[in-house]
Amino acid sequence: MINQRKFLAYENLRQLGKCNMFDVQCVKSYTRLDRNEILDIMRNYSDYKERWLK
Repeated sequence: MINQRKFLAYENLRQLGKCNMFDVQCVKSYTRLDRNEILDIMRNYSDYKERWLK
């Protein structure tokens, strides 16, 4: 399950531009999210963004 902390870890990395967000291994190494969590955030990014980035 994705919570706000996990989403913000992903979002902070995205904003920093440290890696290609489609490179799951890179995202995983920076955020410590697992593959399924990363893919969940990618699929539901708009919903999570609306919920936690107001």
